[in-house]
Amino acid sequence: MICRLVERHVSPERLDFAALVRLTEARPVSVAELGLKWLMARTPRGDEELHLAMRLADAPCEPVRERAVRWLLTLVTSERGAREHLRDLLDARHADVRRLALEAMTATARYADDPVLWSALAESPHPDVLHFLVRHLEARRGALSPRQVEHAWATTLLSVRRGSRAKRHALRQISRRVVEEPARADALLPILRVALRSVREAERRSALAAVARAAFENPTLREAIRAHVPELVLFEGEEARA
Repeated sequence: MICRLVERHVSPERLDFAALVRLTEARPVSVAELGLKWLMARTPRGDEELHLAMRLADAPCEPVRERAVRWLLTLVTSERGAREHLRDLLDARHADVRRLALEAMTATARYADDPVLWSALAESPHPDVLHFLVRHLEARRGALSPRQVEHAWATTLLSVRRGSRAKRHALRQISRRVVEEPARADALLPILRVALRSVREAERRSALAAVARAAFENPTLREAIRAHVPELVLFEGEEARA
């Protein structure tokens, strides 16, 4: 009732941009909704007001926060927005904000292939962001250094609270990379060892088949497998004959 009276008798022009942001940050839904309604009727003037609006990514009222972030993303992905603003949303502490930011990144032409943003995903502490990266890694591998790729794989595989779909993606990618780049086997095989333990037996078969074929064709890879994945015995009969 109080919010209805305020909306009826108070002109939003009496509040500056910072006051509207604080109103939208309120916990009561009706107060936050009124703040957002008035705020969305304005366009931030300059970097200072846009920086103030970015605080809404941490608004405590979840339904209002989602609408506020959608509005923020229209600003961030416009010509006036900057990569740093989107990166802040990708690192937000709320999963719903990160999800919306990831969707906006891939849907916006000037950000979809940005190597700085893709590199930032590889260093994220959030499992959902890393799993998103793993799903898109084959298409974006040129944007990342080998160390960043390996970090993304390893973190995904060690994320025990997540399902196996992302881990299956990671296993396929690692085994393919071992086959394509045997010179990097010493870096990749320890991660492959974790991957083989992280998925079900049926999911291991194609990865093992690909690595086994490459190992039989490349003696150097055989030595690396013996060193890094000793439980994977592929040459027992050959060694017995020797």
